[in-house]
Amino acid sequence: MIKTTYATIPILDPLPTRLEQVEALLAKQVDRNRSPLETVLAQLIAAGGKRVRPRLALLMGGLLGADPGPLLHLAAAIEMLHTASLVHDDLVDGAGLRRGVETLNAR
Repeated sequence: MIKTTYATIPILDPLPTRLEQVEALLAKQVDRNRSPLETVLAQLIAAGGKRVRPRLALLMGGLLGADPGPLLHLAAAIEMLHTASLVHDDLVDGAGLRRGVETLNAR
């Protein structure tokens, strides 16, 4: 997980443990089969990011009293969908790099 400067302030980032669990779920998904697509997805996921979408899902789910187990899977699924949209964006734009990693279309 990418550490941010505000990650130590609990009011701004009350989710470090949950986000680590989301990261583990993401890594587990892409480690099953290493096709070229999954290799790129694994690199994009490992490159980190702000994880805004999973944070919002976890925070809203927590506010609504959702069961943490399914909520973690929802947060991971949202991030996987976002990562897939980045791959699509790179294909449309013809981008060679994303987060310092060679894109699928560059390969």
